[in-house]
Amino acid sequence: MIRLSFDIDWQAEHANDPVLDQTTGNLRIMFGDFCLTENVDTWSEVKRNEVLVSAYPLAIWLASSWWRLQYEVLPVCFTAKPPQDWRQSHEMTAANYGYVWPLVMLSTDRKVMNVWVEQFPSNAGHSVRYLTNFRTPNSIPMSSFTRACSEFIEHVLDRLTSKGCANSDLEQLWSLIRTDSNDPIETRKRRIEAQFGFDPEDCPEHHLAELLAIEDDKGDDVLAELSAVRTWMNGNDTRSIRDLFEAPGIEAQPELPEFSALHALAVPWEQAKADAAALRQEINAGETAVSNSILADLLGVDRQMLENQQEFGSQPVAIAGRIDDHRIRFVPQKRHPIARRFEWARLLGGYADAIVRDGNSWLASTDAGTARQKYQRAFAAEFLCPICHLTDFLGGDFSESKVEDAATAFDVSDRTVCGQLKNNRILPRQDTDFERPYSMVA
Repeated sequence: MIRLSFDIDWQAEHANDPVLDQTTGNLRIMFGDFCLTENVDTWSEVKRNEVLVSAYPLAIWLASSWWRLQYEVLPVCFTAKPPQDWRQSHEMTAANYGYVWPLVMLSTDRKVMNVWVEQFPSNAGHSVRYLTNFRTPNSIPMSSFTRACSEFIEHVLDRLTSKGCANSDLEQLWSLIRTDSNDPIETRKRRIEAQFGFDPEDCPEHHLAELLAIEDDKGDDVLAELSAVRTWMNGNDTRSIRDLFEAPGIEAQPELPEFSALHALAVPWEQAKADAAALRQEINAGETAVSNSILADLLGVDRQMLENQQEFGSQPVAIAGRIDDHRIRFVPQKRHPIARRFEWARLLGGYADAIVRDGNSWLASTDAGTARQKYQRAFAAEFLCPICHLTDFLGGDFSESKVEDAATAFDVSDRTVCGQLKNNRILPRQDTDFERPYSMVA
């Protein structure tokens, strides 16, 4: 398992600030086999794995960003970069204090912490130039990330105490975090605030109360998923969330016996692939495309109702929720016929994963990068276009025309076909397939 570690060899530097002075040292940050602090001194051209900095700024940045790092997903944005306040809480360079920090971006998917690292440009003009570069994310379980950060913060606090620098801002902040973490009510408030992009106690009181009420009514899982696509919300107005739950929808009665009994795998897309294969086997789908009639039967809804989704209002996301023990109401989003089929398959997977397996009352289907959404997309791709049958159909011919033929045969998009081939390593991934969502270079 990948391990995150912060190792520092204390080297007092006699700075003007005793807190910075007593926490100065050669810092090395390791992420698995990668050294995030690997750098070249721009003056001496000497390559090192450690960098001389004060650990205090990094520790207080981790503490200040604690709740948002734990719960805030990279928002689905329609601009080149997310909001500045998001970057301040998720990019290590925000630790600042005049030190040069590596270009590291941290973003949870609610199961793992994704880590992107960008190499410093050669003309950056800083005293050190960091060399490590992750174009695609590497990840660590959230529990391991939390433990590593906690140990580092407490190590810095122990150093300050031993040097007579008690009662620092970091000590007071960390005490508040530990107090809130041990109080379920306060932890819940901090979580919801962070999910919607607020620092602790910065969320307007009436807005937080409304979000708490929605979570009580609809469940924490669906509210967490909606928070990642909050760009469609009207500022802090939660009316748009309630409108989504109250929008006209399609009544369905899914029938997926024994589907929820599958062994739970650690990685969402592996679980999704196994679940989709099991369902195809259960319905004897064979090598053929899953028809709209079969999808409608599995969802327990009239096919004509599914195919006439245009009569429903266009929604920012798709959601579904329980009416009773047997029925759900599905509020659709997609209008294009191919996109609708994929959305129906995502609903099937989401129902099995979020409602049947995990006991939630509502689910959301969005473009966010959460573990839930990764599961849904992988399930739909494998259920509609199973990789074994896809490769048989292509027969080693990956030309554009053959990919188009496969998309027609399985009634999916060209993008789904290409995604299946790349995700299953039949075709190589391009640098742009899973690259950093934005450049961290200012």
